[in-house]
Amino acid sequence: MKGDLRKEQILEASTAVFAEHGFERTSIAMICEKIKIGRGTLYQYFKDKNALFRELLQKHARRVEALMATSVVDETISSLEEFMYYRQRRVMQEIRDNKEIYMILLHEAPAKNCGVDDLVRAIRRRMIHDTAEDLRLGTKLGFYQVEDPELVATFFIGAVLHAVEYYFFDAEVPADPDELARKIVQFELKYLVDQSG
Repeated sequence: MKGDLRKEQILEASTAVFAEHGFERTSIAMICEKIKIGRGTLYQYFKDKNALFRELLQKHARRVEALMATSVVDETISSLEEFMYYRQRRVMQEIRDNKEIYMILLHEAPAKNCGVDDLVRAIRRRMIHDTAEDLRLGTKLGFYQVEDPELVATFFIGAVLHAVEYYFFDAEVPADPDELARKIVQFELKYLVDQSG
C-alpha cells in the first residue's frame, strides 16, 4: 500500500478508536487492531500516540480552516435570517458529517496531557474570527449593528459548541442538523435584533 494511503488509513482508523475509547484509554495496539496492521507499520508514520493524535487534529484544523474560509456569504443574500442560516447550516452539516472528530475535539482534545492545546485554541480562534467577519458583513449589509463582533462571535461559538455537544452527542435522539441550525439562528436573531433595536 502506498505511504500516503496507509497514513490516511491509520488516521481514519484512529479517529474511530479515539472517539469510542477516548485519548487516555486508546492504545496503539487498539488502532493497529482496527486496521489489521503491526505496530511497526504504524511507527513508520507516527512517533507515538501523541504524534498521531496531533496529526489527526492538524488535519481537521486544515479542514475547518477551508470550511471557514468560504463561510462568509456574498452580498446577494437578501434577508438576515437567510444570511445567518447559511452559516449555521454549513457548521451543522460539517459536524453531522464528521461527528467522530468533533467528539474528539470537544471531549478529548482539551485534556491537558494530549499535547494539542494549541491546536484546539487555533481552531476556536479561527471559528471566532470568521464568525466575527460574518457579523461585520451583516452590519455592512444593514441587517443589524454589532459594536464588538469578536465578543459576540465568541459568545455565539461557545453557545453553538455547547448546543452541538448536547443535541448531537448527549441526546437520546440526535437533533436534525437543519432543525438545530434554525433554532440557533432564532436564538442569535433575538440577540442581534434586541441589541440593534
